[in-house]
Amino acid sequence: MLDEILVSFNNKYNREAVADDHLRLTDTDRKYIQKVENYLKDNLLNSFPGNEAIAEKVGVSPTKLKNDFKTIHNQSIYQYYRHHQMTLANKLLIEKAATVKEVANLLGYENASKFAAVFKEQFGVLPSSLIKTYVKA
Repeated sequence: MLDEILVSFNNKYNREAVADDHLRLTDTDRKYIQKVENYLKDNLLNSFPGNEAIAEKVGVSPTKLKNDFKTIHNQSIYQYYRHHQMTLANKLLIEKAATVKEVANLLGYENASKFAAVFKEQFGVLPSSLIKTYVKA
């Protein structure tokens, strides 16, 4: 019981610490982060441009961009991009809009096995088993 209370307290403390970091960001900082979010979501079918190119696009230093983005999202820019890519892949596969190989190619993966490994890392299942699950249903 005591362990559960300590874990709960620790989680609450960590959430509040992240919230405190949010306070140091200005409205301008939040606006350029939002531009980055929109840019990444609009370019999920393109290869990841890199932090330097993104920073140049929004007019801030790569270090400031990385730090501020992590403050808001608690993950790196690339992790955010990859998460949204895999969410799109999941949607395409569930809707049977494309095969695993087609989705892998669409998202710029060298081969379907590399795509499948990233997909499994995020969703805990291989994309092929996801298709089989929905075909049976």
